[in-house]
Amino acid sequence: MTERKAWRKFQSPGPHALKSGKAPWHTSARTSALVGTRMSSSRLTTSVHCALSSFFAMTSTVPSTTSLQPAAAGTHYATVYGTEDILVSLCNSVTRVLSVAMQGPVHYSAMVQRITKTCLKPDIGCFVLFDGGFSGLVILNFSADAAMEVYERYMLSMGMSSDDLASSFTSDEVSNVLGELMNQVVGDFVSKIRRELQTHIRQNQPKMLVLNQPVVLSVDANLDQPEARRVTFYTNNNNIFYLELAMDRTQFVKVCDFEPQAAPDPDALMEQVAGSDAAPSPASGPDDETEALLRSLGM
Repeated sequence: MTERKAWRKFQSPGPHALKSGKAPWHTSARTSALVGTRMSSSRLTTSVHCALSSFFAMTSTVPSTTSLQPAAAGTHYATVYGTEDILVSLCNSVTRVLSVAMQGPVHYSAMVQRITKTCLKPDIGCFVLFDGGFSGLVILNFSADAAMEVYERYMLSMGMSSDDLASSFTSDEVSNVLGELMNQVVGDFVSKIRRELQTHIRQNQPKMLVLNQPVVLSVDANLDQPEARRVTFYTNNNNIFYLELAMDRTQFVKVCDFEPQAAPDPDALMEQVAGSDAAPSPASGPDDETEALLRSLGM
């Protein structure tokens, strides 16, 4: 008992220790450790402050090397055209041809889908194969409402009466009109590829199918790492049709500067041809024939 009381008295400070102002040995050690920790923290804060001050002083006098600077004179950066650029060119051909044919606006979505395979879908599917500088497949999938709107607006703009129009999207007239318009779309696209990318591709005859259920269409061409995209189009009446493109994974790198050729104007070409045919050829008079005869005789 005497040893246990002595140990407790030694372990915890008694009232006499607090009154006398003398802390026990372990309390003094803790206080010393706390004071040392605070001093170390204060020294660390002072060191960090000095380091940051030195860093900001250096950055204020030394110019940054990561900021974008204008390219030096003569620096050339190659321009690269990829799948999305070719797709945008094709979409612009679709909007241009159909807007003129329908006499109304046609626009496409700003979002493009990456797909794994192309597919003909109801109600009418049109497709065209092309090859040459690169190979690929173009598909247009129309709903019945979109197909009839394109057909009716195109035929009315051509001067046909509404009474003479087909009443069903399954009619051969509707398929023929959509096939003709797709032929114009791909023709405009091929012409732009020839002018802007300076390569040549050729197309086959468009094919149209009236479908009751989705049909998976595989490309009958040797594609090097094929890529497929789908774009949503909207007509003037907000009817929807889809464009799908499958093509080689390829890039065109512009290594030399050139100006793309302007699109030929058919009206200007026809006027030029008509003017050349109408210009009279200079008639040869008798004096010219006499001079030619004397010149041949050496006189």
